[in-house]
Amino acid sequence: MVMFAASLLFLVVLIGVALDGGRLYLTHHRLQRVVDAAALSGLLLFGTHTDAEVTASARQMAEFNLARQGMAGVTVTPTLIRTPGGGDPPATRIILQVDAQVTQNTFLVGLLPGLRFATVQVQAEAERRPLMFSLVFDPSISMEYPIDALGRVRPAAKAFVNQFSEEIDYIALTAEQWLNSPLIRNMGFFTKAEIDGLIDSFALGTFVPTNLPSGITRGREEILQFSNPPENIFKAMLIFTDGVVNVMRTRFLSPRNPPGCGTIPLDSSREIAYWDMGPGFIHAIPLMVYTDNPSDGPSCASGWGCPDNVYDGKASDHSRSVEHCLVNFAHIDSRGVVRGENITDLYFTNPELREAIFNLCIVESDYAKNENIAVYTIASSIPQTEGASPYQNELNRVPEIGFDGSWDPAGAVRTYLLRRIANDPEANNDPQFPGLPINPGHPRGLFINELDGAELERAMENLALRIRLSHLIRLIR
Repeated sequence: MVMFAASLLFLVVLIGVALDGGRLYLTHHRLQRVVDAAALSGLLLFGTHTDAEVTASARQMAEFNLARQGMAGVTVTPTLIRTPGGGDPPATRIILQVDAQVTQNTFLVGLLPGLRFATVQVQAEAERRPLMFSLVFDPSISMEYPIDALGRVRPAAKAFVNQFSEEIDYIALTAEQWLNSPLIRNMGFFTKAEIDGLIDSFALGTFVPTNLPSGITRGREEILQFSNPPENIFKAMLIFTDGVVNVMRTRFLSPRNPPGCGTIPLDSSREIAYWDMGPGFIHAIPLMVYTDNPSDGPSCASGWGCPDNVYDGKASDHSRSVEHCLVNFAHIDSRGVVRGENITDLYFTNPELREAIFNLCIVESDYAKNENIAVYTIASSIPQTEGASPYQNELNRVPEIGFDGSWDPAGAVRTYLLRRIANDPEANNDPQFPGLPINPGHPRGLFINELDGAELERAMENLALRIRLSHLIRLIR
């Protein structure tokens, strides 16, 4: 009988431990999910709200979810923590810690002395990763006439920047134009007022071409200039352009030196660019060559190139044209890889010239993605007709812009190119660029094109939210 009673008591204790333990485990599990959600949602506000608002948001989210689950008597304590971070440039670690505690009655276990109550404690920590991003702007004439795409892009870019933190995020600005794609602002910490002013201040060029390959290269180099960036940093590039590219900076590999080759010495160390202007544009000049070397003469230093080196298809003497001074048109990209070996001439009727500029945009953007830089392309203009060619009928262009206010499809957005540059998922369904397969291991980006300014701003705010949710905020405990 004594053995039976002892066995029965032991069985009751086991059942009590199982029931009460299971109940406490369920409470712990539900409470952990509550604090996880609170930490993530509160940290979403970091950079756009005060510390007090961040922690208050986390508490409100926790209380909301506790009420939905019928859990009462829970104490929630959010704490925003800053700790020194490593890397160069150094980035402060931002962690939102949310603690929760509740005391529950026990049932059968409570029959034992000192076990009437049990306390459940949980903790969540979410970290806000820093962001390092380059903004690359296209200030060419097709971004202004006739529908002022740049006027919509400016506030949209500012709306994007305003979603990030002056304390831990880094930004650089550059413009894709002429030979150098000038740097407007070096990579570094920022103030939103400073960036707003810079976006408003950079000038749109009346006859500035679109040197997208150089803009992508400059944006990438700004991100990669640091040898020891913070380990958890997210890298991105945003390119604001219509994709109507017509310039690439390059170095030709096989010059020749016949008499009268002009003022630009086409040696292997000289970088030059050629501008495919399209037939009938300015004085019917389809091609322009210029350098950034002042020693090439006053006319070159003006930025419009040397007339002696312009092949306009009409002059009787082409002895000083670029075509006359090159054995072939093979050139190298920003990392020294030979490109364009199939180009047979530089005249506008040759589709290989235009395709080479498109291809170089993709090559340079893929170099960025190889470095785990996510690329996003943003436009605000009428899309070009999407046909069978990935180049979207580049050969059949007419003058770029109708200065009488009419719309010319030559200035329409090259959607295939911009989706491919961004590695947008839709690019898999587009005609593929020959010899440039999509790498499934590259980070996914996004292509956005909105004609309405307010819709474009909302799209950029949503993109910022997507980046924060997908890449910048994570649970670490």
